[in-house]
Amino acid sequence: MAATIRLSVEPRMLEWACDRSGKPHDELREKFPKLDDWLAESSPPTLAELKRFAAATYTAFGHFFDDEPPSDALPIADLRYGPDARNAPPSPHLLDTIRDCQFGQLWYRQRLLDDGAEPLPFVNAIDAGQSPQVVAAEYAPLAGFDKARTDAQAWENAFQATCASLRSLGVLVFINGVVGTNTHRPLDPAEFRGFALSDQIAPLIFVNGGDAKAAQMFTLAHEFAHLLLGDTGLDDLPATSDSPNAREQWCDAVAAEMLVPLDDLRPRFRRDGTPLSEELVRIARHYKVSRLVLLRRLRTAGLIEADEYRQLYAAFYSQYSKRPRSPGGDFYRTLLARYGRGYVGTVVASTLAGTTSYTDMTALLGFKKLEVLDNLASKLDLAG
Repeated sequence: MAATIRLSVEPRMLEWACDRSGKPHDELREKFPKLDDWLAESSPPTLAELKRFAAATYTAFGHFFDDEPPSDALPIADLRYGPDARNAPPSPHLLDTIRDCQFGQLWYRQRLLDDGAEPLPFVNAIDAGQSPQVVAAEYAPLAGFDKARTDAQAWENAFQATCASLRSLGVLVFINGVVGTNTHRPLDPAEFRGFALSDQIAPLIFVNGGDAKAAQMFTLAHEFAHLLLGDTGLDDLPATSDSPNAREQWCDAVAAEMLVPLDDLRPRFRRDGTPLSEELVRIARHYKVSRLVLLRRLRTAGLIEADEYRQLYAAFYSQYSKRPRSPGGDFYRTLLARYGRGYVGTVVASTLAGTTSYTDMTALLGFKKLEVLDNLASKLDLAG
């Protein structure tokens, strides 16, 4: 009988993996009863145990044999201005999400270049010295924000319509509340709400699907504004403060104007004895935005006083931050909504044609079963 192979791992690497996972150490000890023995180097882990531990702590297996813990620095600019987010190390969920999106963007970019794609004219077309009102008036129709607002029956429809419009422009729009398809790895809106990966061939917007649904529209508009500037960066868009970063302020202003144009808002807002909280509900339904976005627009326009703004903002923000997440639905519909039909179809078709490996397909779409690939091909009319 073959001897069990045990692997020598530096205790500091095990401790680093425990800490960065964000899981309580007691929880890890319950799952790995020999963890203290590994840390004391009295009984090293077996190969199978270390692989399970790597998966449980979201750690690349090879890192356990490094001399020092690798840097967990963000691979893109950190544009967040909420103190809780900026002062904490990035979670492995966030890091893996950014890296997955970067891989998907590079893969898709090469496919587009192979097909003779030209640079998209709206990416990096604007500088932050231009008027947010003028920019919003020009680009809101291009991105479909105005049409979604007027045509959609509810904010859910408006958001879906705007995502479809941006995708038709050539923007990769990914919306996800978990890492890949792993429902045990939720993305925390308190850590980040979205990011933009600028590129003139395959620009990408990621929206944290774990955020309140009505708030996702503002994130979408904000990240689109970053693409207009040619910016790549991570955002948290905290509702309770203004960014000290001038470019963030500019993107906030463009996004707000795209969603709620002040010239349209002023005559629509009534102070005729109707409680402000009721008036906010009525107007928010018209613009398909959250009441938080609308409150800030009313304050910017000077239509409400600072005291009532702060009072209602605190009340709405408390409700907004406690909203439960929506339950999962049909896997295939979710996948198409998450990545867009064009992106998913391109990956599936390329895999079926043999130009993309099964391993890369798994990394791009997050599933491993061949049955899922076959079903997707059938739903997209790609089966040969």
